[in-house]
Amino acid sequence: MTQHEATGTVPAPPTTGVAGVDAVLGDLATAFDLPVAEQSAAVEQAHDRLRRALDEPHPAG
Repeated sequence: MTQHEATGTVPAPPTTGVAGVDAVLGDLATAFDLPVAEQSAAVEQAHDRLRRALDEPHPAG
């Protein structure tokens, strides 16, 4: 049994400092709580959102 299963808590997703990426990681952290039939679509949407977020220009530093 994993710690998540034992405690019922989900660890906070990592942060990158890029708001768009952090938002997707937050959503992705809960994607596997969805019914199995919906998980694939949620992960595909997260992938698309990450690609768009990473394609945007970001300030250095």
